[in-house]
Amino acid sequence: MRKQPIIIVAPLAAMLAVAGSGFAVLRSKDTGQTTAPANVVSSPAKALSLVIPSPTGSGVITNTSCIRSQNPHEPSSCNVRLVRKDGTDAGWEIENVVFGAWSRDGSSVALEDAEHRVYVARMDEPPATLPGFYMTPSLSPDGTKLVAYELGPEGEIMAGDIESQSIILIDLETGNGDIILTDDVFMPFFIDEDRIGY
Repeated sequence: MRKQPIIIVAPLAAMLAVAGSGFAVLRSKDTGQTTAPANVVSSPAKALSLVIPSPTGSGVITNTSCIRSQNPHEPSSCNVRLVRKDGTDAGWEIENVVFGAWSRDGSSVALEDAEHRVYVARMDEPPATLPGFYMTPSLSPDGTKLVAYELGPEGEIMAGDIESQSIILIDLETGNGDIILTDDVFMPFFIDEDRIGY
């Protein structure tokens, strides 16, 4: 029998304290100041720059270009690439990224694009695209599992059907996913290997 994760409700401040520096950071090119959490947001007068450093210093996701959203209800997005600790480029780029999170061990990164597709990349492998549509993906500390808010079959956020709006836990080694919660919850994250908060 497979062990089910423990679900814990936590405020955003606690999530950021647990997540550490593995979530996206927006840095203003004008002021150098950084803000969190993950969505790429900005004021119209500031230039956009997306920087997502790994918690272990193994690499950094950085933008090649950013597009400011004209809709205040939609996040701005950036085309991003991975630069390793030694300064070498991983050789791939993902377009229109709006959210990103590293595993705590710095081995993997999950990136969500503006169409709610999720990509998972390990340090020395090209990113894999997960089937389906998700928001706010989070990786387990060792990068082997992903938890996310699962959207409807066409990527709709408000499908009106509880079965198409849920928190899913995906084993990245097998590709198997289990719905672990169908309440009105958002932004799940790993507290540790066996506990998930939201």
